[in-house]
Amino acid sequence: MRARTNGDIQIAREVMSEAERKLFLRDITRVTDEYFEREGDAGLNITATRGSCSVCILITARRVKKMRTPQQ
Repeated sequence: MRARTNGDIQIAREVMSEAERKLFLRDITRVTDEYFEREGDAGLNITATRGSCSVCILITARRVKKMRTPQQ
């Protein structure tokens, strides 16, 4: 949840609920599957730092998928 203060967006809390964590991992899995051939489920590690959070998405990939560049 975010709170607006003088036009700035601030994080109102540091902890994600289990439901939010599952939704986030489902969404990020869709994106990472476009770039990697994954092994197993994705993981999420959130660590509080000074004034912010460090967010690490953890995946194990068998390979990086070959990407085609758009034709111009």
